[in-house]
Amino acid sequence: MLIDNTYFSNWNDIPNLNEPDPNNRVNGLLSDIIQQAEKDVLLLAFGYEMLEDFRKYIKPEGGLADDAPNGYKDIVFGKSYTKEIHGEQKKCIWFGLLEEYPKSSLLADYAYFLFKTHKATQTTEFGEAKVNPKVGRTVSSTPKIVRSWNTFLEKFQGNFIRDADGFTLEGAGYAFVNGGVDYYGVEEHCGRVSFLQYLHDNRSDYPLLNGDSFKMRMKIKNTWSI
Repeated sequence: MLIDNTYFSNWNDIPNLNEPDPNNRVNGLLSDIIQQAEKDVLLLAFGYEMLEDFRKYIKPEGGLADDAPNGYKDIVFGKSYTKEIHGEQKKCIWFGLLEEYPKSSLLADYAYFLFKTHKATQTTEFGEAKVNPKVGRTVSSTPKIVRSWNTFLEKFQGNFIRDADGFTLEGAGYAFVNGGVDYYGVEEHCGRVSFLQYLHDNRSDYPLLNGDSFKMRMKIKNTWSI
């Protein structure tokens, strides 16, 4: 895995990770969720072929191998680059999957979203039940779930993909732009860029990349989850 439980403090706080737990339930659940979150996010961004190649360079103890290709290191640790927008050279910054100072990751944001969603209720033989804490009182976890999803989405796609104005018979989205029709659906941005924007801008460095994710925009949520 690229991330571990040290990414779950501050705003993505999961308590008791370092407390004695005979059954190791919290750590075990979090580890499973991290693995699933990394797979979900990277498969969506890369496609299957690039994901399989990328995973060869993830160390068993976590992190990226020293002999990983430079392109993969740029994905993980970040990169600055320039590109032309409307005839001008603009500087772009991709902060990487693993950010330092403060320690954070869009992978951790998504894993936290999955964890909090899973822990919002407790499964019983009669169905789902609200969790009753031993200390304090029960309050809604929805604000934290929504915040983690929206933070993940901002880092993952940002404003890179346009909302579709309609769909073709094949189900592909399109948008009306400056009197024309855009079937690709991407916006050019500079400054701090999202994960998908970085991959799109540098796609010549990643021959295994499947660009299907560039055509699908996921929605932010509010506290009513709509």
